[in-house]
Amino acid sequence: MKRCFAVLAAALICLAAPAYALDYPTKPVRIMVGWAPGGIADVAARIIANKLTEKWGRQVIVENRPGASGMIAAGVAARATPDGYTLMLAASPEVTTTPFIQKGVSNYFAEDFKPVILVSVNPMALIAKADGPYQSVKALIEAAKKNPGKIPYSSSGVGSAPHLAGEVFQEMTGIKMQHVPYKGGAPAALAVATGEVPVGFAAVPGAVPLVKGGKIRVLGLTTAHRIPSEPDWPTLAESGVSNFDYTVWTGMFVQKGVPDEIVKKVGSDIAAILKQPDVIKQFAVLGAVAANEPLAAFTQRIKHDTQINAAIVHKAHLENQ
Repeated sequence: MKRCFAVLAAALICLAAPAYALDYPTKPVRIMVGWAPGGIADVAARIIANKLTEKWGRQVIVENRPGASGMIAAGVAARATPDGYTLMLAASPEVTTTPFIQKGVSNYFAEDFKPVILVSVNPMALIAKADGPYQSVKALIEAAKKNPGKIPYSSSGVGSAPHLAGEVFQEMTGIKMQHVPYKGGAPAALAVATGEVPVGFAAVPGAVPLVKGGKIRVLGLTTAHRIPSEPDWPTLAESGVSNFDYTVWTGMFVQKGVPDEIVKKVGSDIAAILKQPDVIKQFAVLGAVAANEPLAAFTQRIKHDTQINAAIVHKAHLENQ
């Protein structure tokens, strides 16, 4: 008799698990973002949140908790109940770089989270003052070889993706430049436009208005291919730095304890959203590409980028800043 009850209980549990996933969500869902409104991760989260609200008939709210390079929001999400009602939209630096740079920071993305889906791929650009001395990648490399460590370049901060893109650029071209960190992408790009520094690495959204205003020029994109929103901008690979491909991405994560059925539902629903033409256009405005990468490939991307960035951080002596 006891065995019969045990079998029946197991059967009921098996039946209940998929039903639980099918009922999800039954209340509002929040998406945690570790950056201030207006950044790449924030805008990506809001695009997804608006579409999920429409699809689910439940409010999906973006909650910004900026600070500690995204780790404050990650900590809040990691400590939330693992029921699928707290999601984490993260950019690649906080997943693959920050744990190696910031002393004493918990590696939430390795210890507490599991990936759900890649949301977007976001190129950066090597920019130069429009009427400055470096009108091409070739000219910059030649000048840097003649003056090692003397040509400054701007980025949005120590350990930021533009900073690491600059480190990769130096490694691949055999040059040495002087890194000048700024407090954000906008001031870093503006510093190039005003001639405070001659070149810099910047996110595409920050570069677009300055290019259109005739203040800066794009010497090369960090992606392997040109982007649809700015088809005239060459890539660094096209400009003589063979195989250069270094980008920022955004992805959705959940706590490791979230039921697999819910993880699959969130992933499949976001995948469908990322295929919608209006969503593709919204990302294109940011100079980004709406992703549609299988979970296995996204997981491998995280592993690969973590190994690459750990090596860059070590070589540039950026550990424990």
